Amino acid sequence: MNPTAISLLCDGASPVLYRTEKEEKLPRAERPDEDFIPDFSCRCPGALEGETLRLMVEFYRGYLGQKPREQSPALRTMSRVVAGVVLKHGIAYNGMVQKLNLEEQDDSMDIICSVAKALFNDGTTNWGRIVSLVALGAVVCDHLKKKSRDHCVENVAQHISTYLNTHQHQWLINNNAWDGFVEFFREDDSESRVRNALMAFAGFAGLGAGLALLMR
Repeated sequence: MNPTAISLLCDGASPVLYRTEKEEKLPRAERPDEDFIPDFSCRCPGALEGETLRLMVEFYRGYLGQKPREQSPALRTMSRVVAGVVLKHGIAYNGMVQKLNLEEQDDSMDIICSVAKALFNDGTTNWGRIVSLVALGAVVCDHLKKKSRDHCVENVAQHISTYLNTHQHQWLINNNAWDGFVEFFREDDSESRVRNALMAFAGFAGLGAGLALLMR
Protein backbone atom coordinates (compact mmCIF):
# COMPACT_ATOMS: atom_id res chain seq x y z
CA MET A 1 0.00 0.00 0.00
CA ASN A 2 1.26 3.44 -0.85
CA PRO A 3 1.86 5.32 2.44
CA THR A 4 0.02 8.31 1.00
CA ALA A 5 -3.12 6.21 0.97
CA ILE A 6 -3.06 5.68 4.73
CA SER A 7 -5.34 8.64 5.31
CA LEU A 8 -7.99 6.95 3.15
CA LEU A 9 -8.45 4.04 5.55
CA CYS A 10 -11.48 5.72 7.05
CA ASP A 11 -12.93 6.53 3.64
CA GLY A 12 -16.65 6.10 3.69
CA ALA A 13 -16.94 6.80 7.41
CA SER A 14 -16.60 10.57 7.21
CA PRO A 15 -19.91 12.43 7.52
CA VAL A 16 -21.15 14.77 4.82
CA LEU A 17 -21.89 18.22 6.15
CA TYR A 18 -24.55 20.29 4.44
CA ARG A 19 -26.92 23.12 5.20
CA THR A 20 -30.67 22.63 4.90
CA GLU A 21 -32.93 25.21 3.30
CA LYS A 22 -34.39 26.03 6.71
CA GLU A 23 -30.97 26.53 8.20
CA GLU A 24 -30.00 28.80 5.30
CA LYS A 25 -32.73 31.22 6.28
CA LEU A 26 -31.45 31.66 9.83
CA PRO A 27 -30.04 35.10 10.64
CA ARG A 28 -26.26 35.10 10.39
CA ALA A 29 -25.87 35.60 14.14
CA GLU A 30 -27.87 32.41 14.84
CA ARG A 31 -25.97 30.18 12.43
CA PRO A 32 -23.17 27.90 13.57
CA ASP A 33 -19.66 29.17 12.91
CA GLU A 34 -19.08 28.34 9.25
CA ASP A 35 -15.34 28.14 9.85
CA PHE A 36 -15.74 25.45 12.49
CA ILE A 37 -14.79 21.96 11.31
CA PRO A 38 -15.72 19.25 13.81
CA ASP A 39 -13.22 16.49 14.59
CA PHE A 40 -14.77 13.13 13.80
CA SER A 41 -11.53 11.15 13.96
CA CYS A 42 -12.36 9.54 17.29
CA ARG A 43 -15.64 8.24 15.86
CA CYS A 44 -14.11 6.60 12.82
CA PRO A 45 -14.38 2.80 13.09
CA GLY A 46 -10.96 2.47 11.48
CA ALA A 47 -9.17 5.05 13.63
CA LEU A 48 -7.08 2.51 15.55
CA GLU A 49 -6.32 0.53 12.40
CA GLY A 50 -5.16 3.69 10.65
CA GLU A 51 -3.05 4.76 13.61
CA THR A 52 -1.38 1.34 13.78
CA LEU A 53 -0.58 1.33 10.07
CA ARG A 54 0.81 4.86 10.18
CA LEU A 55 2.94 3.96 13.19
CA MET A 56 4.43 0.89 11.52
CA VAL A 57 5.09 2.62 8.19
CA GLU A 58 6.68 5.68 9.78
CA PHE A 59 8.69 3.61 12.24
CA TYR A 60 10.30 1.46 9.56
CA ARG A 61 10.95 4.51 7.40
CA GLY A 62 12.78 6.13 10.30
CA TYR A 63 14.60 2.94 11.24
CA LEU A 64 16.12 2.75 7.77
CA GLY A 65 17.26 6.36 7.86
CA GLN A 66 14.39 8.13 6.13
CA LYS A 67 12.80 11.12 7.76
CA PRO A 68 9.36 10.24 9.15
CA ARG A 69 6.58 12.36 7.69
CA GLU A 70 5.05 12.81 11.11
CA GLN A 71 6.11 12.42 14.71
CA SER A 72 4.00 11.17 17.58
CA PRO A 73 4.63 10.05 21.16
CA ALA A 74 4.04 6.45 20.05
CA LEU A 75 6.57 6.75 17.21
CA ARG A 76 9.20 8.30 19.45
CA THR A 77 8.64 5.62 22.08
CA MET A 78 8.72 2.79 19.53
CA SER A 79 11.96 4.12 18.03
CA ARG A 80 13.62 4.38 21.44
CA VAL A 81 12.51 1.00 22.77
CA VAL A 82 13.15 -1.02 19.60
CA ALA A 83 16.58 0.56 19.15
CA GLY A 84 17.50 -0.53 22.67
CA VAL A 85 16.16 -4.05 22.17
CA VAL A 86 17.98 -4.56 18.86
CA LEU A 87 21.20 -3.14 20.29
CA LYS A 88 21.20 -5.55 23.23
CA HIS A 89 19.80 -8.59 21.45
CA GLY A 90 21.06 -8.04 17.90
CA ILE A 91 22.87 -11.38 17.68
CA ALA A 92 19.72 -13.26 18.64
CA TYR A 93 17.55 -11.32 16.19
CA ASN A 94 20.02 -11.78 13.34
CA GLY A 95 20.00 -15.50 14.06
CA MET A 96 16.21 -15.51 13.84
CA VAL A 97 16.29 -13.66 10.52
CA GLN A 98 18.73 -16.21 9.12
CA LYS A 99 16.17 -18.92 9.86
CA LEU A 100 13.66 -17.12 7.66
CA ASN A 101 15.79 -17.59 4.53
CA LEU A 102 14.68 -14.23 3.17
CA GLU A 103 16.60 -14.80 -0.06
CA GLU A 104 14.08 -17.51 -0.88
CA GLN A 105 11.04 -15.37 -0.02
CA ASP A 106 9.25 -13.41 -2.71
CA ASP A 107 8.70 -9.66 -2.49
CA SER A 108 5.29 -10.02 -0.86
CA MET A 109 7.03 -10.97 2.40
CA ASP A 110 3.99 -13.07 3.32
CA ILE A 111 6.27 -15.04 5.63
CA ILE A 112 5.94 -12.16 8.13
CA CYS A 113 2.27 -13.04 8.68
CA SER A 114 3.20 -16.60 9.61
CA VAL A 115 6.01 -15.39 11.86
CA ALA A 116 3.69 -13.03 13.73
CA LYS A 117 1.17 -15.79 14.38
CA ALA A 118 3.91 -18.16 15.53
CA LEU A 119 5.29 -15.64 18.00
CA PHE A 120 1.93 -15.33 19.77
CA ASN A 121 0.81 -18.93 19.42
CA ASP A 122 0.60 -19.51 23.18
CA GLY A 123 -2.23 -16.99 23.47
CA THR A 124 -0.28 -14.50 25.60
CA THR A 125 -0.04 -10.86 24.55
CA ASN A 126 1.84 -8.01 26.19
CA TRP A 127 3.65 -4.88 25.08
CA GLY A 128 7.01 -6.64 25.30
CA ARG A 129 5.92 -9.23 22.77
CA ILE A 130 4.58 -6.59 20.44
CA VAL A 131 7.89 -4.73 20.65
CA SER A 132 9.71 -8.01 19.97
CA LEU A 133 7.67 -8.51 16.81
CA VAL A 134 8.31 -4.95 15.63
CA ALA A 135 12.02 -5.33 16.45
CA LEU A 136 12.23 -8.54 14.44
CA GLY A 137 10.57 -6.69 11.57
CA ALA A 138 13.19 -3.95 11.91
CA VAL A 139 16.04 -6.45 11.57
CA VAL A 140 14.27 -8.01 8.58
CA CYS A 141 13.92 -4.59 6.95
CA ASP A 142 17.58 -3.80 7.58
CA HIS A 143 18.52 -7.09 5.92
CA LEU A 144 16.27 -6.34 2.95
CA LYS A 145 17.81 -2.91 2.51
CA LYS A 146 21.32 -4.38 2.47
CA LYS A 147 20.17 -6.77 -0.26
CA SER A 148 18.75 -3.87 -2.33
CA ARG A 149 15.19 -4.98 -1.64
CA ASP A 150 14.01 -1.73 -0.08
CA HIS A 151 10.77 -2.04 -2.02
CA CYS A 152 9.77 -4.93 0.28
CA VAL A 153 9.96 -2.87 3.47
CA GLU A 154 6.48 -1.43 3.09
CA ASN A 155 5.08 -4.96 2.82
CA VAL A 156 6.73 -5.86 6.13
CA ALA A 157 5.09 -2.83 7.77
CA GLN A 158 1.76 -3.74 6.18
CA HIS A 159 1.87 -7.36 7.38
CA ILE A 160 2.77 -6.44 10.95
CA SER A 161 0.09 -3.76 11.18
CA THR A 162 -2.48 -6.12 9.65
CA TYR A 163 -1.62 -8.80 12.20
CA LEU A 164 -1.93 -6.36 15.10
CA ASN A 165 -5.17 -4.89 13.75
CA THR A 166 -6.69 -8.30 13.09
CA HIS A 167 -5.45 -10.62 15.83
CA GLN A 168 -4.58 -8.16 18.61
CA HIS A 169 -7.22 -5.51 17.97
CA GLN A 170 -9.27 -6.14 21.11
CA TRP A 171 -6.15 -6.42 23.26
CA LEU A 172 -4.98 -3.03 21.98
CA ILE A 173 -8.36 -1.49 22.80
CA ASN A 174 -8.36 -3.03 26.29
CA ASN A 175 -4.88 -1.62 26.95
CA ASN A 176 -5.56 1.97 25.83
CA ALA A 177 -4.03 1.36 22.40
CA TRP A 178 -0.86 3.29 21.59
CA ASP A 179 -1.38 5.76 24.43
CA GLY A 180 -1.11 2.75 26.72
CA PHE A 181 2.06 1.72 24.91
CA VAL A 182 3.65 5.12 25.56
CA GLU A 183 2.69 4.97 29.23
CA PHE A 184 3.94 1.40 29.64
CA PHE A 185 7.36 2.23 28.21
CA ARG A 186 7.83 5.56 29.91
CA GLU A 187 11.53 6.34 30.08
CA ASP A 188 12.02 5.87 33.81
CA ASP A 189 11.52 2.10 33.82
CA SER A 190 11.15 0.88 30.24
CA GLU A 191 14.37 -1.19 30.36
CA SER A 192 13.14 -3.43 33.16
CA ARG A 193 9.77 -3.83 31.48
CA VAL A 194 11.36 -4.83 28.17
CA ARG A 195 13.75 -7.24 29.90
CA ASN A 196 10.97 -8.95 31.84
CA ALA A 197 8.74 -9.16 28.78
CA LEU A 198 11.52 -10.62 26.65
CA MET A 199 12.29 -13.23 29.30
CA ALA A 200 8.62 -14.26 29.31
CA PHE A 201 8.62 -14.17 25.52
CA ALA A 202 11.52 -16.64 25.34
CA GLY A 203 9.81 -18.94 27.80
CA PHE A 204 7.35 -20.63 25.47
CA ALA A 205 9.91 -23.00 23.89
CA GLY A 206 12.08 -20.19 22.56
CA LEU A 207 11.60 -17.79 19.69
CA GLY A 208 14.33 -19.44 17.63
CA ALA A 209 12.75 -22.86 18.11
CA GLY A 210 9.38 -21.46 17.13
CA LEU A 211 10.77 -20.05 13.91
CA ALA A 212 12.57 -23.31 13.20
CA LEU A 213 9.28 -25.18 13.48
CA LEU A 214 7.61 -22.61 11.27
CA MET A 215 10.16 -23.12 8.50
CA ARG A 216 9.95 -26.94 8.52
